[in-house]
This record gives sequence, C-alpha cells and structure tokens, in this order.
Amino acid sequence: MNNDFKNEKGADKAQNIHDKAVSYEDIGFGTVSPEDKYSSVISIPIGKSGTDIAEISLNCGGSKCAPINSGYIIIGRPACGKTALFHGLILNGCMKYSPNDLQFWLLDFKCGGASSNYEHANIPHIKLLSKNNDIGDALCLLTNLTAEIKRRGDLLNSVGQAFRGTNFSDLSEYNKCVDEHLELGEHMSRIIVMIDEAQDMFNDKSVDGDVCKIADLISEIAIKGRYVGIHMIMFAQNLCFGQSHLLVKSFVNHIKGKASFSVDAICIRESGFGERFWELKNEISDLRQGEAYLTNDDVNIVKCVAAYCPQRDLEKYFAEIRNKYSDFKCETKIIDKKNPL
Repeated sequence: MNNDFKNEKGADKAQNIHDKAVSYEDIGFGTVSPEDKYSSVISIPIGKSGTDIAEISLNCGGSKCAPINSGYIIIGRPACGKTALFHGLILNGCMKYSPNDLQFWLLDFKCGGASSNYEHANIPHIKLLSKNNDIGDALCLLTNLTAEIKRRGDLLNSVGQAFRGTNFSDLSEYNKCVDEHLELGEHMSRIIVMIDEAQDMFNDKSVDGDVCKIADLISEIAIKGRYVGIHMIMFAQNLCFGQSHLLVKSFVNHIKGKASFSVDAICIRESGFGERFWELKNEISDLRQGEAYLTNDDVNIVKCVAAYCPQRDLEKYFAEIRNKYSDFKCETKIIDKKNPL
C-alpha cells in the first residue's frame, strides 16, 4: 500500500478507480496461509488505494508486520460511504476467516440500519446482533465484553502457567498451544464489535450516569481487549455534539486506526483525528461518495475507495459464506425488546 498521502499520483489513481465502482472481486477476499494461522494480525481487505489493496488491520500481539492497533473510528456525513465500509468489513472478513477464528458482534443505534441486514443472513460469524437503539443495551453489552476480557485473560494466564510456567502474552500464543494440546483448553476466536452511529450513545443527556459508565467501559475495552483478541470498530457521523466528546477520550485516544469520509473541517479536529488529518481538511471535505482517508498506525495516511456491494447483491455473498462454512452452525443471538441481553 502506498503510505505517502502527499503523493499526488496515488491520489489520482484513487480518483480514477472511483470512476468505476470497486467491487469485492476487484480486491479479492484474501486467504489465510498455514504460516499465518497463528498470526497476531488479522487484516481485512476493504477497498483500493491507487492500484493497491486497502486493508484494515487489527493486532492482538507484538507482531512487527502490522501496527499495534486495537480498533478503528470511522466518521463521515450521511450517504458518504460508511455503510459500504460496514458491509465490506463484515463480508470480506467472513469470506477470509473461519468462524472459528473471527466473529462479529453488531450494535446499531440507527433504526433499520446496516446491521439489520444480518438478522436473517444465517452467517455463522455473526454471534450477536442488537436491534435496539437503547443506551441500556449498550451498557449491558459493554459490561458483558469486560467480563469476557477478564475470562479470556484468566485463561491466557492459567493455561500459560500450566504449559510453560509463564502467562501467554496474547491470544495467538494461547490458541497455538490449545490447538496442539487439546486437554489444556478450547480455541477462542477474535471478536470484532461493530457499533454503528456510535455518537448516539452519548447524545442522551438525561442519563448522564449511564453515559459516564459507558465511556469508562469503552476505555477499559480499548486498553485491555486487544491482547485477548477483542476489538471495536465504531462508525459515527462525527463526535462534535452532545457528550460524544467522551468517545474521543475513552476510545479515539487509545487507538491508531482512523478513517474519514467526507466531513466538515471542524469535525476532523473535534473528533480527535489529530494534526495529520487536519492538514488534509480541505481534501477530506471534498471527498466523493465512497472515498476516504485511512490510517492503520496514526502516522501514514492513504486515500482509498471503499469496495461497494449493492443492497440487492448482499444475499449472494451471504450464500457464498454459508456454503464456504457449511460445517458451522449459525447461532446468532438477536437482542431486541422481546429478547434483552
């Protein structure tokens, strides 16, 4: 990937690619080689940067082949391309990785939003889907995540001590051990928690106590979740209103992954994107639908075009995923008013 955001030729290539929509087939779904089976890095192709494949990478360990990154924040105006990226992350991630290695938890604060497409998709990777636009659901989900982080951390410590006399440093070390020594434990998948319209968790000023609790939980997950394989990717229009500034302190300041579709210049600074994105404020404001500036390490920024799947074609990819992983059961837990978490 070309990491020089000042390279005008790279920008021109991205512009030309946008003239013809980028499909999933254009970027490929990627494969996991035998030597990468226990890599601490998962990388999901999401579009193109010039002629290169643009990827989102999450690292649960200390691998030098990818930034030490625990999550992403994605901002942009309505109808700018965030939904295309949302679907691209899920569908390309599911095509590349087994449900044994990757699962998604989806929380949507947009009624009838992108997550609703997965309620009846019967994809084995989707383990939880929350349909409610309820701050109480977010609080409950995040509380459960912190409990899962502790459970996983305890296992990494206890199994590491039993096997080699020291704690495992990350999930990839643990999984390699238990896959070779089945009596020591069970393989654990990576979890990506996708939260759409994340700013709405912080816009209800009538529940200040819950809002502060949510901020604290997000901070804990962002800091402690990475080494046990739990990552968050949040989508928001911006973080400029209500109490969404709390999301900057609790999440954005703890991660290195950022992507900005078209937004007003003030939103870049107020959303915690830093000086490098601020230098691109005019370019970001003028981005066309589907175009974004992306960084995986908070240093190198590339212009890319998100791969796009028309709504009518989603079922085609759902079917491909079901067929590829037909040996796995779909056990998606649906959270709504009738079925609270």
